[in-house]
Amino acid sequence: MKLLSILSLLLLASVEPAISSLRRYDAIFNFGDSFSDTGNNIVVYEENSLPNPAAQPPYGMTFFGRPTGRNSNGRLIIDFIAKKLRLPLVPPFLSQNGSFSQGANFAVSGATTQDISFFKDIPIASQISLNTTSSVQLQWFESLKPCCAALPQGLIEHGAKTLIVPGIPPLGCSPPNLELFRSDDQTSYEPRTGCLKEFNELAVHHNSLLQEALENVQTNHPNAMVIYADFFTPIIKMVESPWKFGLTTDVLKCCCGGGGEYNFNLSAGCGMPGATVCQDPSEYLFWDGHFTEATYRYIARRWVRKLSMHNHLMGATYNYFAIDMDSE
Repeated sequence: MKLLSILSLLLLASVEPAISSLRRYDAIFNFGDSFSDTGNNIVVYEENSLPNPAAQPPYGMTFFGRPTGRNSNGRLIIDFIAKKLRLPLVPPFLSQNGSFSQGANFAVSGATTQDISFFKDIPIASQISLNTTSSVQLQWFESLKPCCAALPQGLIEHGAKTLIVPGIPPLGCSPPNLELFRSDDQTSYEPRTGCLKEFNELAVHHNSLLQEALENVQTNHPNAMVIYADFFTPIIKMVESPWKFGLTTDVLKCCCGGGGEYNFNLSAGCGMPGATVCQDPSEYLFWDGHFTEATYRYIARRWVRKLSMHNHLMGATYNYFAIDMDSE
């Protein structure tokens, strides 16, 4: 069985080639957080008696017509990849009682890579940390498929032939960070984007270390394809030139929120009383601090196109591959 594993290991997975240029995959297994959670948060948040705005309107308004637990107005990257590979939408592991023969989604909003003990002495974080870390998600995977090693080697050893590991987007452009970490020092902001400079530098550093680690994984597993998917570059390009993508020039503002410069307000977040929603989410980069369906569609198409081109050129040969936007 050929498995496609999309790993979203975040702290918080055209002129398009024909489908025949993609390898055939039987299943997708996804691990991550709110960027790829397709409904597990509904179960987890209810069990922990936590409010869950993503389970309320207007979430899901654009495609599903109802909230699904996705932190967006519609589909996520994982949804578009599944569609392109002619697979069903990847079902959330905790809220799906049916078959997982074609994959499962273990991602949970708010999940971290560090175990919850790491956050016990950190104010606020210790109160909201959930037992949904990457190690827990791997245990869920093991309950479906016998696997005893660590991510991502364990997935490869179990039969995964392609692993897509996204980097993180520009954290300094995130409306929540821009609102919560405001600075009176204008040198804290990038003049070209208006994003927080140090946050973006941190994201770049993280992504650099991640790529180095993935190259090592690839070296140890030459018969699998390990793919670094660039999440940073496409977002920063959309921030720098929103008009090229049909986006509003007020690109750092959320479509759905409770007002303010970035339309982000913790006391009136999207899905909460007092929040409003824009008329056309497709004109916005950000939905609630996460991205809109239009943004996710754009990124997914580029990732799949680069994957298609690589498969066509390499044939049956696997090697480390970075999907990025620099060549476009």
